[in-house]
Amino acid sequence: MGVRLSQSFYLDSIHFQLRKPLMMNNQTKKLAIVPIALLLILFSPLLMHAQTGIVSGVITDQKGPLEGASVTLKSNAKIGTTTDAGGRYSIAAPPGATLVVTYKGYKFTELPVNGRSSVDGMLTAETDILNDVVIVGYTSKQRSQISSSVSIVSGKELNDVTSNSINSLLQGKAPGVVVSNSSGNPNAASNIVIRGSSSISAGSEPLLVVDGIIGGNANPTDVESVTVLKDAAATGLYGSRAANGVIIITTKSGKAGKTRVTVNGSTGFNKVTMGNFRVMNSQELYDYQKSFFTAADFARERPASLLATNTDWQSLTYRTGITKNYELGMSGGTEKTLFYVAGNYYKEEGTVRHTGIERFNIRTNISHKINDKLKLSVRINGSNRTFENEASGNYGAISAAVNNLPFDNPYNADGSIKIGTEP
Repeated sequence: MGVRLSQSFYLDSIHFQLRKPLMMNNQTKKLAIVPIALLLILFSPLLMHAQTGIVSGVITDQKGPLEGASVTLKSNAKIGTTTDAGGRYSIAAPPGATLVVTYKGYKFTELPVNGRSSVDGMLTAETDILNDVVIVGYTSKQRSQISSSVSIVSGKELNDVTSNSINSLLQGKAPGVVVSNSSGNPNAASNIVIRGSSSISAGSEPLLVVDGIIGGNANPTDVESVTVLKDAAATGLYGSRAANGVIIITTKSGKAGKTRVTVNGSTGFNKVTMGNFRVMNSQELYDYQKSFFTAADFARERPASLLATNTDWQSLTYRTGITKNYELGMSGGTEKTLFYVAGNYYKEEGTVRHTGIERFNIRTNISHKINDKLKLSVRINGSNRTFENEASGNYGAISAAVNNLPFDNPYNADGSIKIGTEP
């Protein structure tokens, strides 16, 4: 969908008329220049806007129109639009502007307007992307050699947000991959579906393969790339287990050269968003219930002493959770021996109180090339995790935050917490 912008400014004329010739000395000339300069400064932006027009065109590649290509002004990237299904675009631009056209997988191009109202452009594919090596099953191929439905997400793209789950990090990164998590508990597993569910009763979880090991695990910070196999071709590699798709994870390895040390750290905050939802306090609920009781029944059923308790169950259930993630890694090696060693500390407090996870993880990847035909690889991954789960269950706490009345007191007279159905 294109965005059509239009700006107009009309200036009929500006007249300067001298009825008598003026004799000006040097001082007078200097004084006369001042108002003229002020007028030029005042009207120059308007005159420039007066020249702005609508530029339209079609963006294509070698196969035809490109839908979704981005077209922006080089001088101001905030002004832009995207091409429609026919590759057409329309944008407001001055005659001397330059348009920048970008599209994922293609080289960006610049299109000078040069006073034209119609400017077409053709993008060329990035040959480097087509030559990328993609891990597919137990082998690897160049992307240009793959005909099946495959999505590749690099570790850099994956770790632009912080999470302890690779499934959660894949959300919004690969087309056709839907990741959902209905719980505020960081220990709850994310549900991942590739291209929809194939059965009502059977599970929809895809097959997970880490460094060639089916059902392996990896720390998100150690991931080099993730390959998602989405069509039926995956069953030819892994059998019926791949009916719901395959997620292939490749962890990082060292590169020949100087030893490289990396240190990363991040801290974030998680908070529940309730939107316009709000529960009543004691006074509001007391006044509301008065409207559907008789005066005698209300005095008996709802004594004024109830107003002495005003429990905010929302604040007792939810909190602002803090997430911490720290990583220390070292990699390097020679032409024959490569190594990668990394340690990670991750702690996340759930938005529901008394939920959270704390994890220590270490990974070591070592490879040694014995000769041209024999290579030895050792991959070690170890982790220690501590979980905290709310005693009544995550949904029990959330239900209590909505259903419990503000008249209810969660504490006994001695300050201890009431358990179960104690009055």
